[in-house]
Amino acid sequence: MPSGGMVRDEEVERIGMELVIAYERSQGRKPRDVSKENLGYDIISGVKHKD
Repeated sequence: MPSGGMVRDEEVERIGMELVIAYERSQGRKPRDVSKENLGYDIISGVKHKD
């Protein structure tokens, strides 16, 4: 590991994103992967609507 830095682990990142997306869907939201858009975050999710 580089001194004072983090090592990127593609598999861990993929698993983490899958878990977040699954959770967001389980809460009735519609998550979207925006990781390629370089926004500073990887997932955006819509608000759950009450009927």
